[in-house]
Amino acid sequence: MNKSYRQGQILKLIRARSLRTQDELARALRTVGIRATQVTLSRDLRDLGLVKTAAGYAQPAEAAPAGRDVSTVLREFLLDVRVAQNLLVLITPPAHASSVAEALDHGLAGNHWDRRRRQHHPGDYANRQESSVVT
Repeated sequence: MNKSYRQGQILKLIRARSLRTQDELARALRTVGIRATQVTLSRDLRDLGLVKTAAGYAQPAEAAPAGRDVSTVLREFLLDVRVAQNLLVLITPPAHASSVAEALDHGLAGNHWDRRRRQHHPGDYANRQESSVVT
């Protein structure tokens, strides 16, 4: 048994059922005749790019299907909106400003007008200096 075979079996197992811990994964591998230490499993999980989710280990594409829509994120994390001259200040709980900014980026598929350059740009609120979401 080699590394690529073991990693292939890991992928097969996580696609077939929910495995929430490395111990569960090790037991599942033993049922198919593969013995692996925790260190080996950690390395394999990292090499395969697997992420741990509430439902168990998953490949990144499975882990975050489409993201939440803007209205859901705003209902969950937006505490207040304040006007400051020509800006809107979005108040969020600590550590959630980036979630709101990302939702704005993806959900609005935004359109904004750059007045200084007189150009129209697709949204990129999380990375623009002019737009800030503060906690």
